Amino acid sequence: MSHAVDHVVDLQATIEEAPALSERVVTNLLSRGIILPTPQTHEYLTGGPRYASGPNIGKVADFNDCFRCGLGVKIGRGVYDAGENGLDSFTCPKCDHSHEPDDLEWASAIGEWSHGKQGLIECRNCGDKSAVTDWRISPVWGFGNLAFSFSEWLLNEEFVRELSQLLGHRVAWVRAHY
Repeated sequence: MSHAVDHVVDLQATIEEAPALSERVVTNLLSRGIILPTPQTHEYLTGGPRYASGPNIGKVADFNDCFRCGLGVKIGRGVYDAGENGLDSFTCPKCDHSHEPDDLEWASAIGEWSHGKQGLIECRNCGDKSAVTDWRISPVWGFGNLAFSFSEWLLNEEFVRELSQLLGHRVAWVRAHY
């Protein structure tokens, strides 16, 4: 059984402000009928509380007839990858050179970032070291202290922009498939 998740990751929220930002988004989505205050229940769902999909989900997502698994909210340092969508390239934030994943020491940088460090990757083209969070990763990955995971929703671009405006921060839209 395959599973698609659209993660919207706040790239700028501090761990201290993440709870208030999370509450702001959840309150907004509840008031618009996009989510419900009850958890989504199903035998396949695990991993903590989720908000059930609301009657107005069609205003923010182009879902099909599959079972929508609701919304999960995560507060805490996290890395959100594209899952089976793979990892194609890393692009240096300094020289804009694109690298194959096998050409860089990126895994240890992500591990360091996950443990509260900067997590530097050295560009083999320009020699500059930059934080893994500054590199452009394709397909998109997200690093942050706050993420909203919409399971089987297939979000539309306008809604992702609305979330970014509501948060007041840049976001990464990570489209994962498992």
